[in-house]
Amino acid sequence: MADPYISSSSSELLRGMMTSPSEALSLATSWLDGHSAFGGDDASSSSSSSSSSSPVEDAIALLIELRDRISRGGLISDNEAYDDVPTSTLELLDAEYQLGRAFLMLPTRATNTTTTYDDDDASSYSNSSVRRRRNVMRAMEHYVSFLRRLAMLGEGMLEDAALAECRRLLDDEEGGEGGEGEEGEGECEYGYDDDGGGGGVGVERRTTTRTNPSEVREMKIQRHRRKRTAEERRSRLTSLLDRRGRLGLDDEESMEGHDAESLMRNIHVETLRLHAEMCMEEIQSSRGELEMLDMAIKMSTTTTTTGGGGEDPRTNDDAGGRSDERRRGPLRMTQITKNPITGRLELATKRVTNDGRLVPAAPLTTSDNIVTRDAIASGVFRPGWNQPTMTLEELGERELADAMRRSEIQRISEANDIYRPRRYDQLERDGMEDDDALVEASAKLDREWDDWKEENPRGSGNKMGERGDRNF
Repeated sequence: MADPYISSSSSELLRGMMTSPSEALSLATSWLDGHSAFGGDDASSSSSSSSSSSPVEDAIALLIELRDRISRGGLISDNEAYDDVPTSTLELLDAEYQLGRAFLMLPTRATNTTTTYDDDDASSYSNSSVRRRRNVMRAMEHYVSFLRRLAMLGEGMLEDAALAECRRLLDDEEGGEGGEGEEGEGECEYGYDDDGGGGGVGVERRTTTRTNPSEVREMKIQRHRRKRTAEERRSRLTSLLDRRGRLGLDDEESMEGHDAESLMRNIHVETLRLHAEMCMEEIQSSRGELEMLDMAIKMSTTTTTTGGGGEDPRTNDDAGGRSDERRRGPLRMTQITKNPITGRLELATKRVTNDGRLVPAAPLTTSDNIVTRDAIASGVFRPGWNQPTMTLEELGERELADAMRRSEIQRISEANDIYRPRRYDQLERDGMEDDDALVEASAKLDREWDDWKEENPRGSGNKMGERGDRNF
């Protein structure tokens, strides 16, 4: 059965543009890069893209045709090792990765193309979650195929750490195909099945072992380091290839230990290693996306079949009534007791706390609610800064009273300073030399000052001259 993404216009596009597998892969990659760079704007696509389909759909059609031609031509064999793969064929291994990348970019909106899907009902694709789920599953299928191909090439293709993680991920993907697994050791995730628009891609449910969060964090750190190393190596090799072109060297001439073929081979290897790391990241994130999509599809299906009475409490009428009860506040109890002194009956309202204790609480009446709402409403549009609490006239009166009070305190202090003991010349200047008590107190103050100066001569506190060698 032909792939549904290859339409008649896409086939004409392939026949008119694809001259070699490497050129086809480069063209599809450029379409995907342009679509990603412009944020998915179809208007940014090149003029070579057909007007009836998006660049992503054209890239998918081109990559699927390329994959079929590689399969028919037998360019890649399952039993080949890394050293047996020619350099020209090594680049074509990236087609599966680009296919997975394209399916993740595929829009979920309904398009005007003549693209048809497999045996699924067309009405089911009115839900964008179903279409997105199918795209994610197709992308993961191609990602797994890409990693499986690299793992089969052996240790020369991937580094030891990347190869071990790749094989562990493939074991998780393939270990749950038969639905077997020890209970409690694994966590069943939603994989590729035929329910909900799966399309029957050939992989059933999978079981993945739970991983310690610290191990996941360390795995991500190591993966990021490997990605950065691969990017640096590829950048260095690409600059070396550009320099060879500027110098006009022949393919057989060696430069820094590389001829043209070995240089291109190393560039392809580093590109595949980088895409392998990105592929493992996409698979990990796609698993979580599939879980959310399955939940969205389940809620949408339940809402459609039951008319809004599904498990979502926001669409359940009964849940709405229960939420009204929760908004009424905590449980309240009214106790009727008899006063032992007066013998009259008394009512006491109490509320139940979270720990089950009864505490006194005044009942909320309608007037209390109105007052509370008015108080809250009055402060909604209040400015965030402090508002004035008095008028300018009140502020002026307060400042005048403070000034008069300070003036009175200063006048009293100056009047008391006249009778303060001081030197005799100051007494003569103020005309207080006739006050015998003040003159005696001032004379005593002068004697005490003279005694202190005799006990502490000038320079007695400077001892820095005693330090150091006096010969210098």
